[in-house]
This record gives sequence, C-alpha cells and structure tokens, in this order.
Amino acid sequence: MQSEIKTKCIIVREGKTPYPVEAAPDQDGIIRMYCVLDSSISCTHAKFSWTLPEVQEMVQRMYAEMRETKEAVQ
Repeated sequence: MQSEIKTKCIIVREGKTPYPVEAAPDQDGIIRMYCVLDSSISCTHAKFSWTLPEVQEMVQRMYAEMRETKEAVQ
C-alpha cells in the first residue's frame, strides 16, 4: 500500500558540511531516511540523521499523518 504522505526534505549538518536527507515511507509504510548526496538509505549521513531529535520528531509526525490518512479512508 503506497502512502500519500509526501517526502520531507531536511538539511542535516554533521560537522561543517550540510547535506540533504529525505524522509519518505517505502511500499510497506516504513519511513526511510534517504541521503541525496550518496543516493543511499544506509550511508553514514542517513544513519546519523536518525540520531537527531528534530528528525525523530518529524518522523513521529509523519507516522501520525499516515495513521490519520488511513483512518479517514476507512
């Protein structure tokens, strides 16, 4: 089931270098962090982004939006 939640892009700073990371649900409804710089979900940038409180908060909001959308459809 494809979610209707749009991709959210954030700029993460690790040291002095900023890099874009996108959060979006996959086909199973699991939100993944995608590093635009490395085109990867498993690079250090994507993994590091999960440690940031603002990213964790954003992902929680995305899951809440997904749940609300699913409940509204039913």
